[in-house]
Amino acid sequence: MDLDQLLIELGQNQGSDLHIKTGRPPLFRIAGDLLPQTSYPEITSEDMKATMTRLMGPERMRVFLQEMEADFSYEIPGYARFRVNAFIQRGLIGSVMRLVPLEVPTIEKNGASGRAEGPLRSS
Repeated sequence: MDLDQLLIELGQNQGSDLHIKTGRPPLFRIAGDLLPQTSYPEITSEDMKATMTRLMGPERMRVFLQEMEADFSYEIPGYARFRVNAFIQRGLIGSVMRLVPLEVPTIEKNGASGRAEGPLRSS
């Protein structure tokens, strides 16, 4: 599983979260909907364990396997950061990765005028 490629595709598709779990293809959350990425195969147990070990490192992975949950961040340099929640559910490893852009969009970039709508009131 090429995790970085999946995360880049998530961003290119305006997605907010990548859901990965053993036995299922990856899912992108786009505009609130979970969309299976059927061009990818189901993720194997070996792929999930190897991917999580690469992200966490062997010591954190050992703790994760005992505690069955971990929260941490991951970055693709020059692209984006990701807030990661990894978990073990029903004996299977899963993870949700939330995209956090390196550059926060401004009002101007989003096309808004930047002016308040309606009168300002003081309390």
